[in-house]
Amino acid sequence: MSFRYKQLRQRFQRTLYYTKNQKIDQLSYPLTKLAVEYFDVTSPFDRLDEQFACDVSIEGAVSPCVFVVALVYLERLRQENKDFFQSTCPDDLYAVAVLCATKFLIDDGLKHSLCNREWATSCSKPLSQINRLEIDFLQKLSWSMMVHSEEFFVMLGVLEKKLAMEQSRIRGYCTYAELEVLTDHYNLEFLIENLLKPVLVTVAFLTAAYALACFSLLSVPDSGQLISVDMNKTATYTIPNVTGDGMYDGDVNLWPLFRGKTVVPPSAIGFEKPICKDTLWLSYGRTRNNNAPTVLAVKVVW
Repeated sequence: MSFRYKQLRQRFQRTLYYTKNQKIDQLSYPLTKLAVEYFDVTSPFDRLDEQFACDVSIEGAVSPCVFVVALVYLERLRQENKDFFQSTCPDDLYAVAVLCATKFLIDDGLKHSLCNREWATSCSKPLSQINRLEIDFLQKLSWSMMVHSEEFFVMLGVLEKKLAMEQSRIRGYCTYAELEVLTDHYNLEFLIENLLKPVLVTVAFLTAAYALACFSLLSVPDSGQLISVDMNKTATYTIPNVTGDGMYDGDVNLWPLFRGKTVVPPSAIGFEKPICKDTLWLSYGRTRNNNAPTVLAVKVVW
């Protein structure tokens, strides 16, 4: 296997959507679907059966190279003899195009060559029908079967572009490989209009929503306030919107409890977890008939 062919195989794996362990001697599912879509567009009166295309790919060991050459033949036939193209069953056209492409690429006359009997078995068609289809196909093409490398890579590029667009549309985003394919086939203006512009609009919308949310949070009035007090005195302050249990508001007594220099045990203030040191803890409450104050909340002053 030559180095150039190894590079081509790697390209097939990356751009024609072959899975990691899938063999290269049959078509990937996206390629098979592309064959079906090709006849949906070019042959409006009939369609290629997807299951038949899958069976031909597996039984006939159709490689990506064979598929590309077969599409070149089909395009030639469609351009030169459109009536014959549209009047022939897509299953028959696909089968004979792949047969001729296989013979063109594998023409050593030895064990790897393909005979019509084997192909008839792979396509589940009579041998006489395959022979007749092949003769008609060659005559309509004027026996012009040569495919130059330029034609091959142009058709390969068209397939890669269509697959990249379709798969990115289904997935909702582009991979690096798809971006590479699309940048090779579209100009910068097209990419900005169809890829970059929607991304920028989305980013701008999310940024505006985030800024609005932050502004709304900052504009909400504080329900209380932190008050610096003398640790040796008890004073009465007005703390707005002290809710607690929903029973108290207005003036409350502020009792300085302690300034923690050590870790305060939870039981000292009824908390479940230890309290960190170097904080001032204040209890908000109101004295009722000289009884113990009712605690509304506990707040930290750093």
